[in-house]
Amino acid sequence: MVAGLTSGPLFPDALAALTSAGWRPGRRVDPEAAERRLVGHGFVVHEPARQFLSEFSGLFVRADALVAYADFSPDVVVKRFTSSEIELLNRHFGDRFCPVGYAGVFGVFVGAAGGRLLVSETLDHVFQTSADVDLLNRLFSTHPGQPGLVSLPADFVPSDW
Repeated sequence: MVAGLTSGPLFPDALAALTSAGWRPGRRVDPEAAERRLVGHGFVVHEPARQFLSEFSGLFVRADALVAYADFSPDVVVKRFTSSEIELLNRHFGDRFCPVGYAGVFGVFVGAAGGRLLVSETLDHVFQTSADVDLLNRLFSTHPGQPGLVSLPADFVPSDW
């Protein structure tokens, strides 16, 4: 199990969404194919991203919460976010983020220093956490608790974008 999941319980509706998608505690898959696709798009797959992918890669989760679905593969997220946008996130948060999935209108990113981000396509909503359990509850529970919404500076995205 990813270390973050030991920090707290999954809410029942988040757990139900994940298990119906094929996840179970201790699930392990070979993340090599996802890693190759990420490296092919110019990303460095660090150990925290590798751990996340080894537990969640390949899952397509349906939920009735913040998002209607989540696809834990890099294929969609690397098409929705440019490397320049991800570099802005890296600089702003002081971490090196690797895209690991896409959920609704949010990219799912894992940082080398352990941070987790949900970033809206328009870069106007960013949820930040340091634990996978918080990330998963935020995505898949109808009662996620505190959102962890981060305000980005007004000039975060250059005006010519």
